[in-house]
Amino acid sequence: MNANALRSNYPAIDLADDNLRICVQVTGENSSNKIKKTIKTFFEHNQDAKYDRLVFLILTGKKAYTADFGIPAGFDFDGDRDILDVDDLLRDIEHKPAKLIEAISSHVQRELSSVMQFFAPENSLLAGAETRAEKPPVNARRLLDFLEVDDEEAARVFRDLSNGYERLTSLNEELRSYIYIALKSGETASYFSRDVVQISPVNLEGILKVSHQKHLAMYGAVEQKTFVDVPEVGGGEAPMLHLTWLLGKYVDAFASFKSMFDHQNLHTLIVNADFTLLDR
Repeated sequence: MNANALRSNYPAIDLADDNLRICVQVTGENSSNKIKKTIKTFFEHNQDAKYDRLVFLILTGKKAYTADFGIPAGFDFDGDRDILDVDDLLRDIEHKPAKLIEAISSHVQRELSSVMQFFAPENSLLAGAETRAEKPPVNARRLLDFLEVDDEEAARVFRDLSNGYERLTSLNEELRSYIYIALKSGETASYFSRDVVQISPVNLEGILKVSHQKHLAMYGAVEQKTFVDVPEVGGGEAPMLHLTWLLGKYVDAFASFKSMFDHQNLHTLIVNADFTLLDR
């Protein structure tokens, strides 16, 4: 697909190429009902006037669909051709020119691998792609200079950073990816005299495109390592998910990381667990 004209947030569509008249729905749900609902919405909003082909990318692995999806006469939709999963993409990419494969690989590694592995079925081609590099901080001088702490506090910060690194690397890549996505998508706010990164749990589910049950399972695993919390609220306020990692007396690691790094370096830091970025 030529991505020169990709646009998002259309009804029933996540990606679209107006020149090729192709649109794509990317989803973590692989049920026939999900596909039927999307197709119904697609035609209700007259998207068939703009696009000749509707493609589904199922991140959790597609099924052997036998349902009647209710496609109106005259619209070319073939479930075998137009319902894809990640393994289908990988098999197709294998036959592309080397330069295109390299470009795709770089983009996926930087932006998409964490999300796609989050959904990967146990026996899929993507399931075994996880790599885990142990790169703990050596001196964290870059972080300590950013925090402007004295020597005594610096020792506490480095101790808490090293202990937290062990907890972080005890999580698998999909759970570290969960933290990364919350970190890059959240906002920094003041909470009890220190900055924290927070995000609405509902919004996070929407970004990840997971069910509430899936989100609870991911949250619970990360909470066991004390990296997330949802403080109680009152007065009709909406609950917020907080990323938490205290360094020393007052500093939160995640808020500091978000201030220090762009998304690409945050991915390297959290998902790849490369804390040498914090050294000088």
